[in-house]
Amino acid sequence: MDGTDFISQLFACPASLEIRLNRNLKEEDVVGASNAFIQCYTEWMMFGETFLKLSHGTLESINQDHDRHESKIRAMFFEWKRQKQESATPRELIEVFEKARLKGIKQLWFANYNPDKKKDDFFAKRNQYFGEIAQSGISVEHWTQILIKLQMQDMENFSERPNLNITRQRLDILHMWENRFGFIEASVEKLKASIKDVIGPDGTGTPLRCLTNQEYSQRRPFVLRKTWGTQIKVCQGCRQKIECKPGEMAVAHYEKATFKIEGKPVTELTNCHYHLDLDCIMIKWSNYDGSLWATEWELEDQEMYRVIMRGFNIVKSK
Repeated sequence: MDGTDFISQLFACPASLEIRLNRNLKEEDVVGASNAFIQCYTEWMMFGETFLKLSHGTLESINQDHDRHESKIRAMFFEWKRQKQESATPRELIEVFEKARLKGIKQLWFANYNPDKKKDDFFAKRNQYFGEIAQSGISVEHWTQILIKLQMQDMENFSERPNLNITRQRLDILHMWENRFGFIEASVEKLKASIKDVIGPDGTGTPLRCLTNQEYSQRRPFVLRKTWGTQIKVCQGCRQKIECKPGEMAVAHYEKATFKIEGKPVTELTNCHYHLDLDCIMIKWSNYDGSLWATEWELEDQEMYRVIMRGFNIVKSK
């Protein structure tokens, strides 16, 4: 079996699960899914409320009753199974991961059923390469271009997570990439090709021209985001606080911003955030036409109504 066949087989739905997709989940299934989710970079309480449909109070109780992160995640999945009155099926859990855009976590769950010891070597080599890229000293400008090629330009950048050094932040984004797209699509080969396209074989890359704010706006969409479980703080328009609580939404836009690191002002491309309010966005983007992407989750009818009533036009949805 060549490397491609091995990887395809490793992350395919295992036969032992496929024959009972519509039957009740076994305890071992829930444990396996929990173990896979431990590798997830999505905030677990937000995932539980948004995709498992558990109440905020239930999740707060789980958070208080368990000390270890792993225990909280396992309790969350078992509570979901319990609330489904033991009728939860493997197919339903697969659909949950797909709706949450966690293809990689679904594949990790599948891989847990595969006893092939070669998988440990596969993950070790992959993680080693990710680590090498994260600490390779790629310039901010080139890193931005690589993220665009990986379709990851919407990820939070270093300025939003000041407690992380840039190596750790880049490593996290690479793992978020595999969480979102899965291990087959988010391959080492694709990352190498993206880096080569941007930097070139001589390691210098094509000189990058500084784009205007208007050009950044045209290339990068305004994206609807949920605020709960994030570190979003201030609206870039009115400069007032953005509430990070269940049900609240904001608008993210990748643009130039100035912030401080260790007391020194730094101008960098980053995900800036605005209130879900046209007036706030138009303080900085006077020509904004209200076009909004809603691709991070499937909007409920009530959420859709709220967005439209505030004057936005959803041009791309999940």
